[in-house]
Amino acid sequence: MKINSIVLLLACFLLLNTNLKGQKLIDDTKILKILVFENLEKDKKKLISQGGQIKYKLRGNSQKILIGTLDDIKDGAMIIDGKEVRFANCSMIAGKVSSESILIGGIATGFSLTTLIVGAALLGNIALGGTVIAAAVGGLVVGIILITKYKRFKLDKGWEVHSGQIIYSTTG
Repeated sequence: MKINSIVLLLACFLLLNTNLKGQKLIDDTKILKILVFENLEKDKKKLISQGGQIKYKLRGNSQKILIGTLDDIKDGAMIIDGKEVRFANCSMIAGKVSSESILIGGIATGFSLTTLIVGAALLGNIALGGTVIAAAVGGLVVGIILITKYKRFKLDKGWEVHSGQIIYSTTG
């Protein structure tokens, strides 16, 4: 009987004690600011995220391409290297867009590097080894071009740009 009252007293203490709480959850929601490019005629939508390098042309100076880092994105404007540039003042904006061509470029680069090593091993036969090395160098060049190219959005030819956000949780 004594043990039942001790267990009951301990259970009441644990249930009524407000200092015994579980771990506090932190808000791990991240907000990624993006430029959203839409072409309604082609039904395409592309995204460029904040923090990347960007190229752009202003309407009054159509030949000069300006380059900078996309620091921030606001409604109707983007901040590039601390300078505000309105979307309406731009005739072209270019940046790196995640797409299947980057994936293909990565695969081509990896395959070409492997083939280059195989070609070097086959140099005992100059014709075969040289052919394999030439093909590997060609694939390597194509892969690097696909990885590093910028997608150009000409705002006078059907593309529209506006600001957007991607909200996500890092814990899933």
